[in-house]
Amino acid sequence: LDLNELNRAVDCIDQTNIIDIFGFGDSYLTAQLFEHKMTYVNKYVNLKAIPTEQNQQALYTNKDTVAIVISYSGETNELIKIAKILKEKKTPIIVLTSIGDNRLSHYASYILNIGSREKIFTKIAPFASQTSIEYILNVIFSCLFKKDYQTNIQNKISYDKENDVRHPLHSPVNDIIE
Repeated sequence: LDLNELNRAVDCIDQTNIIDIFGFGDSYLTAQLFEHKMTYVNKYVNLKAIPTEQNQQALYTNKDTVAIVISYSGETNELIKIAKILKEKKTPIIVLTSIGDNRLSHYASYILNIGSREKIFTKIAPFASQTSIEYILNVIFSCLFKKDYQTNIQNKISYDKENDVRHPLHSPVNDIIE
C-alpha cells in the first residue's frame, strides 16, 4: 500500500460528504461493511446493489462527489463503463485494483493496490483479494476517524449510551464509561 497515495485518497474523501462506491460480487459485499462504518464519521455512502442502478448512480455524480471503484482484475467491462462516465463528470476516482496495468487504473485519480496473489480462474474463493480490499477500506475508515478523533469518538459513545441495549452486567466486552 503506497502511503502517499493512501493519504491523498483519504484527504480527498475527507473533503466531501458523499462517497459513491462501485463494485460487483465479493467487492460489493466488502463495500457494504465500509458503507456501515462510514456513518461513524458522518460520511454518506451511496452503494447500489443492482448493476443498472450503479450505472445510473454514475450519471449523477459530479466533482463534489468522490467515487471508489473496486475491481480485483481491473477489467470488469461494467466498471470500465462506469469509470468512463465518472471521468467525464470530473468525479475524483479512487480505484482499488490489483497490481499491474489494467484498463480501470487508467481512469483513476488515486490507485490503491489490492494484493495480487490470486488467479482469476483457478482460485477456489476470493480469500486474499477480499481480505486485501477489506483491509484497505478499514485503513481508509480509520484514517478518517482519526482526523477528527475526539468528535467522532464522543459522537459514537453518546449514541451508543442512548441506543445500544447490549449492556451485560458481568462480561469482558462491557465498557465502563462515565
